[in-house]
Amino acid sequence: MSKRYVFWRDPSAKPYKADRSRHAPIELLSEIGQMAKVGPSGLQWEGFLHYRIEASLRATMAVVGPDRQELSDADISTIIRNAIRRVLTASGDRTPIQCEAFLRAADHESAAFFRRPPERFCVVSSLSVEALPTNVINIGGASIKAVTNRSRFPFPEHAEFCRTQLLAPMESYHDVAIHVDGRSHSDAFFKALRAVAMLRGLWTMFATYRGWGINMGFKPAEPMGVVHIGPLHTLHHPDGRLATEQFWYEADAFRERGLFTPKAGWPKIEKLRRWAQARIRRLPYRAELEHLLVRYATALDQYNLDATFLQLWSILESITATVGANYDETAKRTISTLDDRTIAKEVLHSLRVHRNRLVHHAASIQYRDQIAYLVKDFVDPHLARLIRNDFGIASLEEYGEHLAVSTDQAEVNRQYQKLRSVMRVRRARKQTSGK
Repeated sequence: MSKRYVFWRDPSAKPYKADRSRHAPIELLSEIGQMAKVGPSGLQWEGFLHYRIEASLRATMAVVGPDRQELSDADISTIIRNAIRRVLTASGDRTPIQCEAFLRAADHESAAFFRRPPERFCVVSSLSVEALPTNVINIGGASIKAVTNRSRFPFPEHAEFCRTQLLAPMESYHDVAIHVDGRSHSDAFFKALRAVAMLRGLWTMFATYRGWGINMGFKPAEPMGVVHIGPLHTLHHPDGRLATEQFWYEADAFRERGLFTPKAGWPKIEKLRRWAQARIRRLPYRAELEHLLVRYATALDQYNLDATFLQLWSILESITATVGANYDETAKRTISTLDDRTIAKEVLHSLRVHRNRLVHHAASIQYRDQIAYLVKDFVDPHLARLIRNDFGIASLEEYGEHLAVSTDQAEVNRQYQKLRSVMRVRRARKQTSGK
């Protein structure tokens, strides 16, 4: 059997690997096949419905590489189109595409993508710090370095307006070059920003661990994160030449945010960051935890604190392995390691009510920052425990199982005695049978 890279996502958005046909968008594949034909310049379509179908396929399809990381949406779009072209070349234009044929073609295209020799690129961006605390920071497969001469890295000509008009408030940000290997422009960009998000996630967690803040209403709401990425990103070769005229920008980042200076100084937070990275590198669930840190940084970047709350809540569900499960189980696992579970349980109930008001009634509250800090207060200790791997587990699912163990000491003792009895009987049976 050839290597499989392409999977459909289950309702929890995870790539479903047990049976690749179970969550397949069969009708979408059939329909898009009947709309397309292969022309001299590639795929040709009738009408605009294919844009909607392609967007739906991209949303439900995952391509997982040998490093267990998912490809960017841009590269997935290319694989989708190349797979459709491959299937229709074999079956004929305007014919329904069968799921298994599409998956074989998509796996073939993915394998070709991963066989490409990686090329070294440099993404130039900026961070809301006065200076990097060290010359080089290696994280997430990338090397992040300070840029002392921005003129070495020219802007694309059509990015000039962004540079002169929109970057002015962020002139105090520190320019950084993120050196990374990529098999395409979008692959390099995606990996670079992912590495920076991991760095920002660790810095933020250690700088704001179980912290609290109150906005008295005198100024607009600010993101809860402390280190933010600049709004404009360009892609270069290592010598500074532009790798593409394309550039990337983040609309929300065009607002000025203050520069971050750790209260206890950089040495302490950097010591914790290096410790955490060393621990994470040895974890069997490294990829999953790194993804949680990226999500954590993204959640704390939001100006809309309702979005921050919902994203932190989703992280809590992932940590406790209760995505799609009932709330009671999420609450039970979240507080299982706490000493005072009575108060914590009622706080979680208030968070559940707020979450349901947002999701089902689009109703927020005035003090969004405080309700977001409440859920962050639960997330932070679990992230730290996962970094330390207190339970000695091998996966996030196993972590959730440990959290599900009863917190009643008498019940734990009863279960322990049952297990001892079962093992005693099995040992006696083995000795009797001589096996």
